[in-house]
Amino acid sequence: MKKKGLLSYLGENDVLSVAVIVVLIIITALLSMFFFTSADSNMEIKERFEALDQGWEIEAGALKETVDLPVKVDVGPDEQIILRRKLPDAIPAYTAIVSRNYHMKMVVSVDNYPIYYFPNSYNSFSDVVIPDDWNMAEIAEDMGGRTLEIRFTPDNLGFKGYLRSVYLGEDNAIIQYLKEDNALQFAMGLSILIAGVVLFLVGTIYRRYYRDYSQAFAGLMLLITGIWLTNRAKMPVLGMGSGITFFSCFVALSVVPTAILLYCGEKYHDKFIHVTRALQRFSIVFVIIIIVFSLTTGYSLDRLVAVSYFMMAGAMLYTMYLIWCHIYGKERENRNRREIFLDKIEFGVSLFMIIMFVIETIYMRDELWTEVNIINRIGFNVYAAGHIFILIMNGYYGVKDRQVAMSQLKESQIKLMTGQIQPHFLFNALSSIRTLIKEDPDKAYDKMYDFAKYLRANVDSIGNTEGIGFNEEIDIIKNYVNIEELRYGNRLRMGYDTEYVEFMVPALSIQPLVENAIKHGIAPRPEGGTILVKSYFDDEYDIVEVVDNGVGISAERFKQVFSITKDELEGEDISSVETYSFLERMYDHAVLREENGLQIDLGKPKVGKDAEIPVNGHKPTGFRNTCLRLREMTDAIIDLESQINHGTRVVVKIPRVLDGEES
Repeated sequence: MKKKGLLSYLGENDVLSVAVIVVLIIITALLSMFFFTSADSNMEIKERFEALDQGWEIEAGALKETVDLPVKVDVGPDEQIILRRKLPDAIPAYTAIVSRNYHMKMVVSVDNYPIYYFPNSYNSFSDVVIPDDWNMAEIAEDMGGRTLEIRFTPDNLGFKGYLRSVYLGEDNAIIQYLKEDNALQFAMGLSILIAGVVLFLVGTIYRRYYRDYSQAFAGLMLLITGIWLTNRAKMPVLGMGSGITFFSCFVALSVVPTAILLYCGEKYHDKFIHVTRALQRFSIVFVIIIIVFSLTTGYSLDRLVAVSYFMMAGAMLYTMYLIWCHIYGKERENRNRREIFLDKIEFGVSLFMIIMFVIETIYMRDELWTEVNIINRIGFNVYAAGHIFILIMNGYYGVKDRQVAMSQLKESQIKLMTGQIQPHFLFNALSSIRTLIKEDPDKAYDKMYDFAKYLRANVDSIGNTEGIGFNEEIDIIKNYVNIEELRYGNRLRMGYDTEYVEFMVPALSIQPLVENAIKHGIAPRPEGGTILVKSYFDDEYDIVEVVDNGVGISAERFKQVFSITKDELEGEDISSVETYSFLERMYDHAVLREENGLQIDLGKPKVGKDAEIPVNGHKPTGFRNTCLRLREMTDAIIDLESQINHGTRVVVKIPRVLDGEES
């Protein structure tokens, strides 16, 4: 009778894992395509241009000599770097000169006649910011044999790095060569971006059912990282000198630490949350300041990139610290074996990524802020693969949990039937009817009929997954109440406002709520009380209310009922992920008040050793299991309101099944 959600469909058909595997195969195919680019095609392209790496005259500060590119240059903020070289005598049509600029103003001249400026109106996002991008200057055919001069002007902190190759030849051939030459790094960034999209989309689906946003935030983190690494691959996808790739790369890198901390805050709701929230706020403020500061002051962007780079590493180290605490610290006691296993996987891939970061920092120390080498990309890809593995395992565990939940559902139906007809209930009912036979045979006949119908309903509920009409559930409730009236007499008063009965409910799902109201709400009061059962509907839900004016529910009892013990957490007999998600929903939808009307702060569900157990050692689970069964079979929302010595109101909202929908 439950409307199938997307996750239910995926879980039952195991499509989720297959889809993820298909995506991984696509990513592998992309990487393979870039790995095995045709060497013949590459050689053919190279014949259409040349690298002007030799014979450059350089003037840079005190340096003035003939050098070959690449060359390391170290100049101050007021010094220029000038490269000069004679162009070939013959210049074919569609010839261009291409070089990569690292945050420096650039002027390209032929015989002192400027032919290209960078930045210019086409590629300038700000009057003070100089992006890092490829530059292309068209060379006319009549410029053959003349002197080519490239003049660089560093930003206000100077330049300390390498000047790379300068290419001369057919413009399209150079662009195609640069794409193929940087294809592997681009593909490795793209694979991380795709992994992020997959994680984000699947995580967004998961959160609707498990209230777990962490996978969606992990996907967002990888997606932003993928944008950074893809744009940092020096792939001229959007043309030459546009500046778009640099600015998107710079903003993405600035945001990565915040995304990592958002992921931490969503995954670990415990004693670390206050520290994590503070770091998140600091990171957000930092992102705003660094972007505004860079766009308005023109401060050296490579230095700002360095700050973002190390903030990202710091955020990742903080994540590893949290994971370590939840694997080996005290927090381990409140986590199950699955979570610890997946945490170990995440810790391992995070450690590998940090090791790659350290290696690249040492190996590329002179170019760390202008280049992201293959070493770091390997680290990030392993990290992304680890998260994809965790996603697949969560999908597998989700299917397994659903199977366990269905097994629990059948078991709970049997327990429900046997629990409803416990020996003391049978004894009390039969003894009361036996006494009544002598006093009022007709009434005894009616009560025995009610008792027989109640027993029959319990037996029929076993294996019933289709549900019954609400009118049938009301009949079961009336049969049960008629029997209990033999025990409570005038202390038990029932009311029904149930004209609307045109909907389905799980068999014996509302009756336990009435029973709970009698036993724990009305019975403790010497004067008894009143219970009202109501039914109505709105545009979205069929709604049932069970209201009593009994003693109410204390916060202590609520926490005992809606918690997960360590035995339940460690055992295989409980779908811990779904159950904990359900408990969170109950806490969110429960309002408990003191006798004076003051609302009680319930906090979060207790799990593991923190779960509260009654003094007698018997954990009350009947009410919890009834609510869980309603949730599992109907996607019901259950609201609970209670006030000490004023009563309790339980509202069950069952999503309406419209004509034509599968039920």
